[in-house]
Amino acid sequence: MVGSARTERGEGRRFPLGGIVQVAWLLLGAVTWSSSTAWAQAVTGRARIIVGPNIRVSQDGEFPHVEPMVAANPLQLKNLLGSAITIGASGKLGVTRSCKTYVSTDGGSTWLDAAFPEQREYGGGDPIMAFGTGGTAYFGALDYAPADGRQRLWLRVYRSEDGGITWGKPATLGYTYDRPQLVVDRSQGTHRGRV
Repeated sequence: MVGSARTERGEGRRFPLGGIVQVAWLLLGAVTWSSSTAWAQAVTGRARIIVGPNIRVSQDGEFPHVEPMVAANPLQLKNLLGSAITIGASGKLGVTRSCKTYVSTDGGSTWLDAAFPEQREYGGGDPIMAFGTGGTAYFGALDYAPADGRQRLWLRVYRSEDGGITWGKPATLGYTYDRPQLVVDRSQGTHRGRV
């Protein structure tokens, strides 16, 4: 896949994007954007978008990665968290898709990945993620585990107190879900911080 970007003078520039690597572009752009927006607006009167180099996020091989999600820690902007469905990894039941997370603590220059036991065993999809107001990372996904003699889509949500490097045991929220969403209240209201 090839994307294009426009410079401030309107000139087109082409650059390669592919799979989860596209997530790195978005993450790096978001971090650069957030840290340089005020400076660029003060100097030029308008915001600038700076695109960094290609960074390989996933070390999973040539498997396709779909439904990518990204989040930045509001307390440490260099702590980035990504997720995607990895197509091609096989599981106990012959499932060929499972969700993983990818974490960076240096603004996207290097990445570590985490696999989840339920995803490895049964496969899954529909990854969701967010950072809480205190920097806690949340990751959720559906997995195809058995229940009542059938395969069901279970929703499990994990939390990480170290920005996505390690994850605790999941909270299992039942089954028969599809395309869940996750949001944190960042308002100054009475529900601030609620997931």
